[in-house]
Amino acid sequence: MEKIIDELVAQGYEVSGSSSSIRVNMGVLTGKAIIRKSVYSNTFVVSTHTWTQLIALTLVFSSILSSIFSQWGQPELSGAMWFSFSVGIPVVITGFVSAIIAEIQLQPIRQIVRMVNSKLSPPVA
Repeated sequence: MEKIIDELVAQGYEVSGSSSSIRVNMGVLTGKAIIRKSVYSNTFVVSTHTWTQLIALTLVFSSILSSIFSQWGQPELSGAMWFSFSVGIPVVITGFVSAIIAEIQLQPIRQIVRMVNSKLSPPVA
């Protein structure tokens, strides 16, 4: 665990955590990554909440599209429709861009973890 912490600090990441997991702050917009050691495979594993974020954004986006299409063809658009256009869609787009940026910023961290994993001994069967 110390090898990963030393390498991440040398790369300029803000690291915190305990002996079982490490939290790496990647930035304000992108959040944090968690590194844990898998006892089963004797390797370090990187996890983020990107998939949860993408699923939630997809559900919100489909809800917005559903509300837009339910009022399609009406002569006057409701306040909820304008709210969906002016606030909902930009929030969803910002969320998707944030998820993409987080995955791009996560690549150096994944590379450090892969490097440390390659130096670990294989699990005893």
